[in-house]
Amino acid sequence: MKVGDLVRLKEGYSFEEKEKDIYYQAGVIIMIDEYDTSGLWYQVQWGQENLWHREGDLETISESR
Repeated sequence: MKVGDLVRLKEGYSFEEKEKDIYYQAGVIIMIDEYDTSGLWYQVQWGQENLWHREGDLETISESR
């Protein structure tokens, strides 16, 4: 995955009921950062919200060029 890719949250990765309002059908990766031993984290823009996720939380819908 890379910046600009269109992604969605994998089934079962919205941990709280209130978070369901944040996750639309698709989000865009806007930043990638590596945090020590926890690996790569992806910042995703979901409408008006942006949140950090690990790669295993997301699936790619469409790759950017």
